[in-house]
Amino acid sequence: MFKINFRSNSILLLFTLLGLITPFLGIPVLMTFAGIVTTLFIKTLKTVALPILFLSLTSTLSSMKNLGEMRKIGKKVLFYTISTTAIAAVIALCAFIYLSPYLTASVTDTLVSTPHKSYLTIVLDLFPENFVQPFAQGNAFGVVLIAFALGMAAQFLPQEKKENLHTGFDALFSVFLLMAESVTFILPIAAWAFMTELMVNVFHTSSSSLHMLIIFLGTIISVNLIQGFIALPLLLWRNGISPRKLFSDVSKSLSVAFFTKSSSAALPFSLDLMAKKSGVSPRVSNFSLPLCSTINMNGCAQFILLSVLFSAIYHGQPVSYGGYLFWLCTAIFAAVGNAGVPMGCYFLASLLLTSAGLPLTFMGLILPFYPIIDMIETAVNVWSDICITKITDKQLKETLINYTF
Repeated sequence: MFKINFRSNSILLLFTLLGLITPFLGIPVLMTFAGIVTTLFIKTLKTVALPILFLSLTSTLSSMKNLGEMRKIGKKVLFYTISTTAIAAVIALCAFIYLSPYLTASVTDTLVSTPHKSYLTIVLDLFPENFVQPFAQGNAFGVVLIAFALGMAAQFLPQEKKENLHTGFDALFSVFLLMAESVTFILPIAAWAFMTELMVNVFHTSSSSLHMLIIFLGTIISVNLIQGFIALPLLLWRNGISPRKLFSDVSKSLSVAFFTKSSSAALPFSLDLMAKKSGVSPRVSNFSLPLCSTINMNGCAQFILLSVLFSAIYHGQPVSYGGYLFWLCTAIFAAVGNAGVPMGCYFLASLLLTSAGLPLTFMGLILPFYPIIDMIETAVNVWSDICITKITDKQLKETLINYTF
């Protein structure tokens, strides 16, 4: 069903390069069109992001047979999901704190000045007053709270009604997934438009935008590589598992994840390889891998955290240590609740910035390069899913006498 499409990546690269030269053509209508495209693209992303987030959670929670379903596996999967996501976010935060003195000094001419909101105000504003408010205000946290409330309440419905509710949520989720997929079809044009506006900003204001963008890209790629090649292998090694052998066993799945930028596309390969090459019980992998592909987003936590913090600096809002803790927890929670859809992390980061009262200017600068980030993030996410599944399987085999999973 899923194919590695090198042609689409080439087209995206071509449009990005066209955006580099468009400002030099001196054609006003092209500049106006680029502004329209960037505005409409961000509005479209914000339109589909919240329903996807809401329906992903309600569909998953309402599909559970009971609250104790697969408790033995679920506890371990959830523990390692939160642990690896937290480790990833802490790595990203440490990198930002190390770079923050240079970043603050380098932004001498911020593009936008925004009023500062206290973090207590931000936290209180995240809790919704009614069902409609979080959707209208772009409040991702409020949407997650409502989704969890509905999903948990569904567990107490009669089985027939619960199944009907799940069918409705799942159908709507599929519809919005198709809408999100349709947005990615115009990604090359959006990349051209954002790159065009980026070049205009660079040449008509200062070089600070370009400096910030280069540092951001270097940082986000570096922290992903640290998570994938150092943190996760150390976790495997601590549990007596060879990182090199496991990586070799599932390399095909990781390649699919990298080139398709889709955890779902890699899932069938992961399930097959974990059972045939890595010796993981199908009962464990069939539960753990689909669950992890939904809630285990190490790379997403890093992207959300760094996007928010870099945007704050970019718009002249220094972040306190209390702010670091607030955004660290927010990034972890948001990543766990993130829907595994194309550009899902980008959607969430944009929504959190909106909730914090920050403009999306810096997110626009990132967009032309996000496909590259997404490729690396997806591979790291799938690698983390595989590591968690392997560790869970090994621990269950060691601790349970009658291993019937």
